[in-house]
Amino acid sequence: MYQRRAFEPKETKTSNDIRAKLEEAEQMLCKIGPCRERSLALTKLDEALLWANVAIAQAGVEDYMQ
Repeated sequence: MYQRRAFEPKETKTSNDIRAKLEEAEQMLCKIGPCRERSLALTKLDEALLWANVAIAQAGVEDYMQ
């Protein structure tokens, strides 16, 4: 479905930065007691990383915030 390719160094850094932020969010969510909603929130973090990496692979990394 999606063509695989190796990330360039700039893309790897962006992916790692996103992963670090999502891991920070995961740590905050893990302070919430176990429940279905927490589980869904953690799943959405996994999905966010997946789709962010797909977007990096498809569109590359540039500074679009300018």
